[in-house]
Amino acid sequence: MANPGVYTISEDVVTKIFSGAMNKSLHNITRDVKFLSTYRDAGETAPSISEISSEGSLLFSEDGVNEVINLDEKADFYVFCPSGTGQIRVSEAPRRSSMPYTYDIAEDNVEGHTTFTKIGYAPSLTANVNTDIWSYAGTQAAYLFPTVEMGMEVAGSNNTDDIGTSIKSGTSTGGSLTTLIDSAVDFTTATAVAVGDAVILDKSGASPEFGWVTAVAAHQLTIAGGFSHGGSGSGRAYVVLDKSATAGAHAVEINYLDGDYAEYREIVIMNGTTVVPTVKLDLFRINSFRVVAGGANGIPTGNLILRHINNTPVYSFITAGFNRARNAMYTVPAGKVLYVTDIAAGYATSGSPNKEYARVTTRANIDPTSKFKTDGLFYPFTDVLVQNVTVPISLAMPTKLPEKTDIKLSVIGSANGVVISTLRGWLVTL
Repeated sequence: MANPGVYTISEDVVTKIFSGAMNKSLHNITRDVKFLSTYRDAGETAPSISEISSEGSLLFSEDGVNEVINLDEKADFYVFCPSGTGQIRVSEAPRRSSMPYTYDIAEDNVEGHTTFTKIGYAPSLTANVNTDIWSYAGTQAAYLFPTVEMGMEVAGSNNTDDIGTSIKSGTSTGGSLTTLIDSAVDFTTATAVAVGDAVILDKSGASPEFGWVTAVAAHQLTIAGGFSHGGSGSGRAYVVLDKSATAGAHAVEINYLDGDYAEYREIVIMNGTTVVPTVKLDLFRINSFRVVAGGANGIPTGNLILRHINNTPVYSFITAGFNRARNAMYTVPAGKVLYVTDIAAGYATSGSPNKEYARVTTRANIDPTSKFKTDGLFYPFTDVLVQNVTVPISLAMPTKLPEKTDIKLSVIGSANGVVISTLRGWLVTL
C-alpha cells in the first residue's frame, strides 16, 4: 500500500483490505478493472480464487466508482481482480444508525471505540482535607503517580483465605481456544483438577489470561468459556489453582502502562500476607487491579494491596469483600484518546446536625485550553457540589483527554464522610 488507504489488487491474488465491524467507503481508482469481493469471519482462512470467483459479489456495480460496505459483524473483507491490476481507496464511511452514538459504542458497532468506566470510593474522608478518591484514602489521602518504571509488590491482610494454591503447572503441548493439553501431566491424579478450578496462562508473559475448568480428562482441560483475552491454550505456560483450597482471593490481575504508556498486564498469585513481587519491572501507571480467581466466597477476605517494593507508597488497593480497586485515577494509554461523557459523585456523613457538603472535582495534568501536558500540575475540569446525595451529570460537550494524560477525582468536604464517584465515556484508538 503505497499511499495510506490505497490498496493495489494484483491480478489473480486474493487480497484482504480491512478487518473488523465494517462501515467503510470504497472508491475505485482504476475504473476499467472488475473487482469481486467476499468476507469471512475474523480469523478464518482466506477464500481461495475459486471460492471468491463463485461466491463473490461484484463491487462498484451501481456507478463503477463508489461502494459502501456496512456489516455489523466483525469480519475480514477480501477483494479479487480476475483480470488486470486495480487500486481501491478505503476510508471511513459516514455513520448511519438509529441508535445514539454511545449505544453503538456499547454494542461494539463503532470501529476503534471502546467503552470506559472508572469508579472511585473514599471510605473515610477527613473534614476540610483535600483528598483523592480511592479506597486507600483513609491512610494515604493523596494519590502519588509513580515517577519512574518499577517493580511492585502485592500482599493481603488475611493469611488464611487469600492464598492461591497451585496444583498443576507446566507448558501445554497442545490446545485450542477452549482447551489446554499437556501430554506430560495427568490432570486426574492427586491433587486432581476439578471443575471450577482456575487456569492461569502466561501470568507474567506477553499475554496473561485466565479461565475456568468445565471438564477434566487425563491430559486435557476444557475451558468452555474460553480464556479471558481470546487466546489459545496451546504452547502456553500455565498454572492451575485449586478453588477448594481456600475461600478468598487466589489471583489478581494488574493492568498497567510502561514508561512509553504502552498497555501491559501481569497476573499475580496471592500468598496471604506474604509479599509477592511482580516479575515485570516496568510498571509506571496502574489503570486497574482486580481479582481474577478465587475460592468459594468469590471475594477477598482481607484487603489486597499493590505498592512500591519498599512498602510505600501504595499504588492500588482492593477493599476486603470487593473484587476490584475503586480508585478514581486513570492514565490514557499511548495511541488513544479518552472522551468523558458522564460524571456521578456522592457524599454522605452521619451524626452531624448541620447540612454538610462536599465538592468533587475532576482533574487532569493538561492545560484546559491548549491540552499541553503539565506533568505534576493538575487542573480542575468539572466541579460537583453534593450534600448527602449522589449527583449524576451528563456533559453536553464531552471532555477530551489526549494520550498520556493522567486524570483523577478529588474531594474536599465540610465534615468527615464517605465519597463515591463514577466516570463514563469512551476510548478511541488512533
